[in-house]
Amino acid sequence: MKPYLFLLLFSLTCYSQKNNRYPLLDDKFLVTVGVYWPSDDYKIGVNGTFAEGQFNFDESFDTKNNHVTPLLAFHWRFTKKWHVNAEYFQLGYRRSTELEKDIEWGDYTFKAGSFAKGGIYLNMFRVVLGRTVYKSDRFLAMAGLGVHALNIKAFIEGSAFLNDQEFEGERFSVRGVAPLPNITLSSFYAFSKKISGSVSVDWFALRIKEYSGGLWDISPVLYFQAFDHLGFFAGYNFFDFNFKFDNKRWVGNLDASYKGPSIGITSNF
Repeated sequence: MKPYLFLLLFSLTCYSQKNNRYPLLDDKFLVTVGVYWPSDDYKIGVNGTFAEGQFNFDESFDTKNNHVTPLLAFHWRFTKKWHVNAEYFQLGYRRSTELEKDIEWGDYTFKAGSFAKGGIYLNMFRVVLGRTVYKSDRFLAMAGLGVHALNIKAFIEGSAFLNDQEFEGERFSVRGVAPLPNITLSSFYAFSKKISGSVSVDWFALRIKEYSGGLWDISPVLYFQAFDHLGFFAGYNFFDFNFKFDNKRWVGNLDASYKGPSIGITSNF
C-alpha cells in the first residue's frame, strides 16, 4: 500500500507544480512578431550655425499621420537569474511638398513657396542583458544594462539659396550612427493563466566626444495566452530621444519622439 500512496503523493505534487506554472514567467524563450503604429515628431538642426535653425520635419513635409512598421522582439532566459532581450524596428518616409516656411539647412536656405523633397529614416536595434532581482509565483522584477543602436538618415532636395544665389536640384543629406547605452527596469505580472502584463523603462543620458543626448523608452504590454505555446499581445510604446552630433557626416542636432500602439502574436517555449 505504501508504494501506491507514495506514487499518489508524487503525482499530486507534480500536478500542483504544473498547475502553478505561468508560461511567460518560466519558459526560456519568448518571441514576439507584430506591427507598430507610431505617430512621430522630428526637429532637425544642421551645422549648428543657426541659433534658431532647427526646423520641424513633420510640419514642413506634412507627415503627421501614423506610420505602420514591423516590430520584432526576442527574450531568452538562459539561466534562472539572467536573460537577454533584443528588439528591432525601422521607420522611414519621403515626401514632396510646397514649403510654407523657410528651411535653413547648414548655410543654405530652401525658401517658402518653393517645392522640395524631404526624407528621414531610422533603424533601431535594442539589446539588454538583465538579471532577475525578485520573483514570486506571479510577479517578476528585473534590472539590466543595454544599448540602443540607432542609425538615422535625413535629406532635403530642391532649389537652395546661398547668399541670394540659387542652386537648383541640390540635395543635402546627413547621417548619424549612435550606439547608446541605457539602464533598464522591467516587471512582469501574471493576472491569471491566460492574461499577463509587463512594463519596461529604459533611460540614458551621456556626453562623449562626437555626440551627447538623452533617451526615454517606456513600454507597457498586455499578453493573452491563447494556447500552450502561442498567444497575442497589445501594447503602447513611447520613445523619445535627443542628440547633438559633431562628426564629418552631421554637425547639428536631432530631437525625435515616437508614440503609439502595437499588436501581434507571441510564441513561448
